Amino acid sequence: MFNDVIKNIENIVSNKLININDLLYTIKETSYSISSKMYMTDKNNIVINGDKLKEICNGLGYCTDRLKATDAIYIFKNNKIYLIEFKCGSIKKEEIYQKMYDTYILLRDLEIITNLQFSLMNVHYILVYNKIKYTEKENIYHKKITENLRNKSNTTFKNTTFFNINIFENYLFKEAFACNEEDFNKFIIKEFDVDEI
Repeated sequence: MFNDVIKNIENIVSNKLININDLLYTIKETSYSISSKMYMTDKNNIVINGDKLKEICNGLGYCTDRLKATDAIYIFKNNKIYLIEFKCGSIKKEEIYQKMYDTYILLRDLEIITNLQFSLMNVHYILVYNKIKYTEKENIYHKKITENLRNKSNTTFKNTTFFNINIFENYLFKEAFACNEEDFNKFIIKEFDVDEI
């Protein structure tokens, strides 16, 4: 995350909440799964820890303890925002949907997302999952979809049909998709690295 972006966010949250340093983690740290005791990436790009942001907001009475948040929030120099949820193991559609809505609401209240139009032009939701943890049936389903997508383009790795995640495109976010951890580390992390040059 670029220094100017961090300064801008710091100005926003310091007026409402806390010091920005309490929220900044590496993407590796936010990808850690307690249940499987593993990281889904080994990269050290700096992100906002969504769970920590939610926890601090709740502790200050700024939101309810029922609120959920995505694991990581990355804001690019050009105002593009990635909301990233890491899932290693079972995934519940309802939980994913709630985290999408709740993170949008929280960032909107903090004025990081200024309005719905800004979100539709700049905010992307990414669900990163560990395909190894899926059942055989789910792995076959994902493999079939991935192969169909890749047949259309050599660089396509975004699965928009997973949990019907595409319903959030042009409704709440510019883009919403799922990808496995291998593709996340191959394609998405490169975008962070380019942004930080």
